[in-house]
Amino acid sequence: MIELFKRENNRLYQSLNNDFAIFRTCSCTECDLYEMSLVLKEQIIEVLRKCNILDPSEILQTYFCEFGLVQELRCDELSNIESILKVAHLFQYDEKSINEIRRIANNIYYNNGKNGKKDFENNAINIKKFELFLNGFDEIFTTNYDYILDEIYKKEVAHLHGGFSYLRQHQDNGEDHIIKSVGPISPYEAYLIWGTGAEEKQEQTVGGFSFSPSISFPINFDGYSEIADYYENLKTLDITEIHIWGHSGLNDRHINDCICQNQNITTVYKYCNPMKGFKNSKYEERIRNDFQQRKHIVFVPWDDIWDKIKT
Repeated sequence: MIELFKRENNRLYQSLNNDFAIFRTCSCTECDLYEMSLVLKEQIIEVLRKCNILDPSEILQTYFCEFGLVQELRCDELSNIESILKVAHLFQYDEKSINEIRRIANNIYYNNGKNGKKDFENNAINIKKFELFLNGFDEIFTTNYDYILDEIYKKEVAHLHGGFSYLRQHQDNGEDHIIKSVGPISPYEAYLIWGTGAEEKQEQTVGGFSFSPSISFPINFDGYSEIADYYENLKTLDITEIHIWGHSGLNDRHINDCICQNQNITTVYKYCNPMKGFKNSKYEERIRNDFQQRKHIVFVPWDDIWDKIKT
């Protein structure tokens, strides 16, 4: 993904990477990825002061703890598109640059239109076993933008961050609706949610309203959003357990909050890295805190899933 971003706009990437490089003087250990030490926090705050960034303690908590930029301290260069977006906001890049990052991200994830089951290439996975595994669940929620799951799962897949089968349409009465399209659409039309954190992403899940000379009433100032309906469903769904695979929870607190609000859900199965997360007390405590200590968390190595779907 990063190499593709560089090809699209290497100048912008290098500018962001160079800005963030000053933080790599901070000594980050494996433990800091789950619970930052006081030493690392003080080092980051000192760098923020050198950069003349206001409210360094608040920026530390928001960008490095909540948004997860601490993960980037152990990388030689910015490693993913969400991190690029976070660094752009941290260093207050202009709106033109922010929009350029989103445009490039949409193009990269569009993958020249190869977003369906027929384009799914992974010799390690048995597609029939994968279909059987997915269709064993009552509901599927995803933050993926592609429609591979839609073509495998027999019921509707709830795309919590939009994707290449979602549109934002302006209505004659001034409302903006976010709806699912009949078929795949271009990266320029598709509605994808990109944000630095939970609050910004949550704002993008709802429809909207803009004044027009030809407004008809009544109107809904929030507009209609199929994506917002998915979140409401997650809050009330009549299920007792939820299985989480591939969702880190970093800067997606809005999703975790919906799970916490659902009183029917008592148990969360969290599939994690068998080498780093499984039986790691600091990691496990962070995940429990993500769910406000309100759910019983069962930690399972993600190898358990791969064993069920491998060739």
